Amino acid sequence: GSILYVLKEKGWAESLCAGTGFTMNTWSLFTIDIEMTKEGLDHMEEMVDIVFQYINMLKDAGTQEAVYAEIKNLAEMQFRYMEPSRPEHFCTDLARSMTTACGAHALAAHYLFFEYSPARIDRMLAALRTDNMNVYVKCQELEGTCDRTISPWYHIKYSERPLSAAQIARWNGLPTNAALHLPSTNPFIPESMDLKPLPDNAPDHPRLIHETPATEPGVRLWFQQDNHYLKPKATTLWALLTPLGYCSPRHRVLNRLMCMVVMERLNALSYHASVANLQYALAPSFEGLNIIVTGFNDKVGVFMKEVFTYLKNVQVDDALFLVMRDQLKKMLENFFKEQAYQIAMEGTKVCFMTPRWGFADTLPIVDQVTLPELQQHIALVLQQFSVEAYFQGNLLEADALQIMADAKATLLQGVLPMPSNQLPCVREGKIPKGREWVRPLPCPTADGTNSALHMTMQVGLRTPRAQVLSQVFTSVTQSIFFTQLRTLESLGYIVAMIGNGSEPGRAVGTA
Repeated sequence: GSILYVLKEKGWAESLCAGTGFTMNTWSLFTIDIEMTKEGLDHMEEMVDIVFQYINMLKDAGTQEAVYAEIKNLAEMQFRYMEPSRPEHFCTDLARSMTTACGAHALAAHYLFFEYSPARIDRMLAALRTDNMNVYVKCQELEGTCDRTISPWYHIKYSERPLSAAQIARWNGLPTNAALHLPSTNPFIPESMDLKPLPDNAPDHPRLIHETPATEPGVRLWFQQDNHYLKPKATTLWALLTPLGYCSPRHRVLNRLMCMVVMERLNALSYHASVANLQYALAPSFEGLNIIVTGFNDKVGVFMKEVFTYLKNVQVDDALFLVMRDQLKKMLENFFKEQAYQIAMEGTKVCFMTPRWGFADTLPIVDQVTLPELQQHIALVLQQFSVEAYFQGNLLEADALQIMADAKATLLQGVLPMPSNQLPCVREGKIPKGREWVRPLPCPTADGTNSALHMTMQVGLRTPRAQVLSQVFTSVTQSIFFTQLRTLESLGYIVAMIGNGSEPGRAVGTA
């Protein structure tokens, strides 16, 4: 029933962000930022219609103390179990807070709710009206209609005009929109923040607690109960292993589109999940795709069951497919407008990994992919795969096994076993001793003037010891490295030494 949900159903918007914008001591702006699709650009006035229909619905419904209580309780949970920030950031934020909040509330003023005041909420809603509004539209397609230049350096063109009487009359006389309503009760709000009892001699490392026989879909579940941080939080990581995710540039495009489509379909749950401090992601990987859910542990299992159901029954229509394909194409095109060192790092990875399909390999394929092809890819991926799962946090072994049982009853229902010899394997090419490989890359943009050097030195296979030694070496030498190349010799503006532990082979790189 939200603005974004209605706009997405129409294919007009990709994201929405609303809240306090520019702020002074005595006033602030309330901003609603909507990222439009190409189709949405042709329906700008209708989008403003929906925004004001939602505002009118809020005014008609009046202040809702139950909604306030829900937000207040969640804020208290999140404040109590907030992750610590860096000391310099904490000090800066606290100093800023002390200029606007009294000393007793300086720490919590910007996080907690202290007083339910319907009158103040009504005053805020009353300020959201057509005669108190500016509408900004930013896109390249409108360049031809702009007749002014905002800056002699950046040459950004713009135009401005008053809202017409017809537009204001239209937005002041909108009918009720039945598709818009207040959110329902959040099913993911934690009901218990208790810590689970720790067993005697709790292991300090993950252990395998479940593995299926070869005749069933391959599942391995690793588990570790938190005995260090002691917070009511948990993280679940699911690796869905399939050779179809990365066996060619085309499959890489299809796999990424699959993840984008499922994430888009999960938007129906995203509001409640994010409010309840549950973060989730579905991302493509070399081995297939990864599902990550983290947050307060009490409803992690409930949310995972919903994710499994959505993933198992995902449907893609033509409108959603075109929007997601356009987003992917835009993302790949924008990569080649990044800084030179980022493009050099990507080029290095393509040289070493086998298989490795870079953005230059996948960009030409995006426009070739069709909806039936994506639908077939999703069906094949969900037909046969293996699962490697890891649960960590405030969970008991029985909790982890129950979540896995829910996965078997939904996501894994009817899945064929994946033979171990068909599981994906990513390798890294080894540089022969005494050899140097140089790969020159042209600047992808015509006006690009920056250059970059990315140098990789292989130091052996990835092992726990090699990872630790690489990180120690990087920590000890990176300041010397920066001082010599950046400060004394001025060879580059961006200079870094990185211990690269994300690839199969160990490497130390410089950029």
